[in-house]
Amino acid sequence: GVVLVARMARRMTGSRGAGFLAAALLLSAPTYFEYARRVYMEIPVAVAGLYACDLALRERWKSAGLWAGLAFLSKSVVGLLGAAALANPLLLGRRAPRGLLVAAGVAAVVAIPWHVLAYLHDPSTFLDFTLRLHAVDQIASAQPWSTGGPFFYLSAMAGHDPVLGSVMLFGLVVAALTLRRERPLELVTVVVAIV
Repeated sequence: GVVLVARMARRMTGSRGAGFLAAALLLSAPTYFEYARRVYMEIPVAVAGLYACDLALRERWKSAGLWAGLAFLSKSVVGLLGAAALANPLLLGRRAPRGLLVAAGVAAVVAIPWHVLAYLHDPSTFLDFTLRLHAVDQIASAQPWSTGGPFFYLSAMAGHDPVLGSVMLFGLVVAALTLRRERPLELVTVVVAIV
């Protein structure tokens, strides 16, 4: 993930320094570092989603769809990050490319068979665990054993370390303000923030 972010930043800006900075920012992100150290599934999801984003920005649609599908398979609804990555050209203000539908189709072909087989194997478990717990409950209501509201991690970080929380909040605000200006380095910052 760190190498991928470095390569993306370098390619998008033409600057070796930007690649080093992006990699250093990601590697020093406490949550990313801790989840990687503990081998949490969020890391494969993040890497696959980020790679889907990179491929979509380079208009390699079939490969982007493959990695978006793998991101979804890695951790169910959390893997929608990979599918969302396919929309990055739209975020950059480009016209919706025809390849986007190809990518979405490939992602569906990768992700749907497992869900169909899981449902056929044990319909009640699939509907109760995979669908209700991972899709409905985590989106519609907070899980006390997992997360809180939409700003759970930011508020938890700010409560534990106000300085770090303030830096994170400042970074998110700067990323949001600069995204519409289509500046590549800021876009990399947004991607790092999402990861």
